[in-house]
Amino acid sequence: RGQYRCFLVDEYQDVSPAQQRLLDLWLGERDDLTVVGDASQTIYSFTGATPSYLVHFADRYPHAHQVRLVRNYRSTPQIVESANAVLASATGETASLRLHLVSQQGDGPKPTHAEYSDEPAEAAAVARGITKLVADGVARKSFVGAFTATDLWAAVAELRDEAV
Repeated sequence: RGQYRCFLVDEYQDVSPAQQRLLDLWLGERDDLTVVGDASQTIYSFTGATPSYLVHFADRYPHAHQVRLVRNYRSTPQIVESANAVLASATGETASLRLHLVSQQGDGPKPTHAEYSDEPAEAAAVARGITKLVADGVARKSFVGAFTATDLWAAVAELRDEAV
């Protein structure tokens, strides 16, 4: 415990009870702690993580100084406003830490929303959209995608040679 004086925990919204207990043991009676997190971005609840530690941080550490980071340097105002609309509907304890983000980028296209009957239909629409953008002169290397479902990835792979 004496070896380390100060602690920094990033992604504090994803701390599990076991991790919080370990942190408490390391700290003892001290409050030399900095945490960074966004209660709206908890993604490890399947491991027992909870945003409660972040939400109630000021209760546990009443002398803590809070800095709200609202500037978004990555996304256009149109994307940030869409995110703000989703965040505005937050309920429960995480709503108390809701942020209203502000983009630091220039204007971009308005986001669109589409629904499809199944993953292959969605993959086909994505492939058609990419094909159109490439035909319109957009460089292929500018496309970045994140696929979280292996079935969707397989469907895209099957359609790749046909559509793009």
